[in-house]
Amino acid sequence: MFFKKSLISWCALAILPVLSSMAMAAPSRFAEEDDSDTETDTALFVKDADPQMAVDATISVTKFSTITNVSTGSTREVWWNNSSASTVYNFNAVPITLTGSTGCAEITRTWRTVAGNPQEHEVHAYVKNCGTSTINIDIYMTSIK
Repeated sequence: MFFKKSLISWCALAILPVLSSMAMAAPSRFAEEDDSDTETDTALFVKDADPQMAVDATISVTKFSTITNVSTGSTREVWWNNSSASTVYNFNAVPITLTGSTGCAEITRTWRTVAGNPQEHEVHAYVKNCGTSTINIDIYMTSIK
């Protein structure tokens, strides 16, 4: 569960410069330790801001998918259809290995597409096995709305 709390904190800190040069994260609570794959926390505000202008964001971390049998050096694509245009998305790759072995997985690129009439928003990411053996990769998606 440490991973999920760290990811939530990282995401909150990653968007703060966009909000304000005086922005800071202040978790109102931490999600309880449990085995669920989704946690939500409202944790952002802008320091010394006009109360009328307060920023309130909901951060959700979800186990998005598991990609199986990703060979060394190969890249796979994941995507989220009908994503919200007003939500910030981030993907994180976690290698699944056998006990005693090592693995490496990374998100090498993320992007959005908008197409069609009416417009459909999609968020895409490339996931790469940067290790030396075939692995499975868990993909976690963080959304900030």
